[in-house]
Amino acid sequence: MHDVLLRWRRKRAHRLARMLATILAAGVHCLPAAAAPAPSAASSAAPAPSAAPRFLIEKISIEGVKRHGARAIILSQSYLKTGRSYTERELQEAVYRIKRLPFVIGADLALRKGSERGRYELVVTVEETRPVFLDYSLAGTKSSAGFYYPNRVSWTNDGTLGLREFVGADGLTFLAMSDGTNEARQLQAGYTQYDLFGNGSYASLTVADNLNAFQLSVLQLTGLVGIPLADNLTLIASPQWFHGSHSDFTTSNWGGTLGLVYRTTDDPIIPTRGTDLEASASGSHSSAQSFILGEVSQNQLGLAWSATHYWPITRRQSLGLSLGGAAFHGTVLSSFQGSSTSLQQPGFNADLLLLYSASLWGGAATRRFGDLRFEVSAGDTLAHYSQGFFSSGLQQFGSGDARQVTAGAGLVFRNEWGILRFSFNYFGKVLQ
Repeated sequence: MHDVLLRWRRKRAHRLARMLATILAAGVHCLPAAAAPAPSAASSAAPAPSAAPRFLIEKISIEGVKRHGARAIILSQSYLKTGRSYTERELQEAVYRIKRLPFVIGADLALRKGSERGRYELVVTVEETRPVFLDYSLAGTKSSAGFYYPNRVSWTNDGTLGLREFVGADGLTFLAMSDGTNEARQLQAGYTQYDLFGNGSYASLTVADNLNAFQLSVLQLTGLVGIPLADNLTLIASPQWFHGSHSDFTTSNWGGTLGLVYRTTDDPIIPTRGTDLEASASGSHSSAQSFILGEVSQNQLGLAWSATHYWPITRRQSLGLSLGGAAFHGTVLSSFQGSSTSLQQPGFNADLLLLYSASLWGGAATRRFGDLRFEVSAGDTLAHYSQGFFSSGLQQFGSGDARQVTAGAGLVFRNEWGILRFSFNYFGKVLQ
């Protein structure tokens, strides 16, 4: 923190120094150990730890914001209220929540003296992104799994160019165009309304349509609703629907995900400290019709969880450990020319991932040009799958276990214009 927190820390250091000097002075004149009286039970008890100081906030100011519509959204997502007291940690976590907004690249806070002793003004300084943004990634992949050119490196790229604009006091809309390797060019439009279900909540709707006439034409709707249950705990629901068609082939899908997210990480893109816990349940139903394949429908249910923690080891380096897993069960039904087939697809997997991140420059360079980081990861995945196949009275079963080791390295650059990612990933041979 700044001036107020610095003064509090200095006072605490001075008190500790005085206590130490008093103890040393008393030790010079103390009695010999044999003549010293035995301490009583009350005097030998350890002193209770002092509670973290709390700061009464009488005013909250948002500075550095160029667009007026951003102020109300920033204040809402901070979860802070005037007239309440907060600890240093609670104020810092409020800054982390502000940094998760899509139009914020950086945030910091300071305390100023209020109208009277014990009251403070909280000043939140925010660095906004540009209205026009770019998100681009280039990834190389080398695989020893024995599939798809195992002796060569394949490259894929994915890019999105968009525009954000505020609507009213609590609304944010965007328009974007995305394209990538083996992906259809897609036009996306979305709107997010903040504080729709109370302070800190949000709801958004995104519409996407493919523009490449040579690929499957897909119209997709995606919703997202977030309702805070506590300062760092959010209930998230995401319904989805899409319909696609091409020549004599049509497909449709609807489903959704309901989950809980506990998050205290300091940054949404390049975290260096904090914890991220997620647990979700999902379900979907899809159907397709084709002149060649007939009719196919699929139902799938799934559970997933992940836990990630980050530790800063120096001012510019951090380590992360991530554990995750998923369990799913799917049923595929197909019919063609009077015959039907049913395929059961249960399974689960578990993942372990180690992460390392290092800032390649800092201080003035980061403030002027943006954040540039080098990232390394290494992981291990275990999976179990089984299926039962039923066709014309013939029943067959299959099951197996698989394990794969992965490794990756890359660069991430972020500034007010967007995010650039360059990475190379290696997938080891699948062991069964």
